[in-house]
Amino acid sequence: MSQREHQAVYILDVLELDIQTKDIIKSSINEISRGAKRGKKELMSIVIKDLLNFLERQDENKVKGTVAEFFIHLFLRSQDFEQHCCFMNLEENSMKKGFDGLYTHDGETWIMESKSTAYKTSSGKHNQNLSKAYQGLKKSMKRSGNSGNNSWSNALNHTYIASNESDATDSLRDKLLSASNKYVNNIELDLGEYNIIPCSTIFIEDYSGKTYESSHDEIFQSVNKHVCNKEVILCVMNKSVNIFIECLEELLCELDGDVNEKQ
Repeated sequence: MSQREHQAVYILDVLELDIQTKDIIKSSINEISRGAKRGKKELMSIVIKDLLNFLERQDENKVKGTVAEFFIHLFLRSQDFEQHCCFMNLEENSMKKGFDGLYTHDGETWIMESKSTAYKTSSGKHNQNLSKAYQGLKKSMKRSGNSGNNSWSNALNHTYIASNESDATDSLRDKLLSASNKYVNNIELDLGEYNIIPCSTIFIEDYSGKTYESSHDEIFQSVNKHVCNKEVILCVMNKSVNIFIECLEELLCELDGDVNEKQ
């Protein structure tokens, strides 16, 4: 991790999944996908089947975006960020709309936006993805010129499923409701008052044993212009979506095997 005041930059490689990482995925997948409340009640096999069925119906870009977001949730949770959103959309079996992530950490609220590309494409650079992620967060500050999607209202709805009940959660909901009301009334919110997490994932399917290194100078030049209260930047090099899909399939086989043994 490298940083300046109120800013942290993480650069990670996801080239393979070891046993420890797979165990973390197994222990986290329900809460990441369904939220803290519902995740505790659902069978893990159902959650995994739903996610695999969803991935099967999507085009290549959507699959990469989904896998990229999952690993971001996984990493942020490992850094003691408390997740207050469901990975999957509440209204339909799809990725959630609005912010890509809502978290709290040490009593502070954080909003996350994720962008992903393939290494071989012309836009396959972290600084370009980070710029798009930041612009996405910036657009959520004002209704005018936006698609009409109220990210604040969506985030508020997610807390009623994804968050454990507490005074801190009530306070978070009050903040989201206030922001949502301002958004509806077309009152521009100040991004400089918010903590943000812009994220970039680049998929390197042509991995040949050498880790692709993005220019650190390009990353810092891109993010140093960001206006916000505090910022965490996450850049991920991911070998392939297949390592995640294969992990889910292995977990499903393991769970089905446990069920068969009990019968």
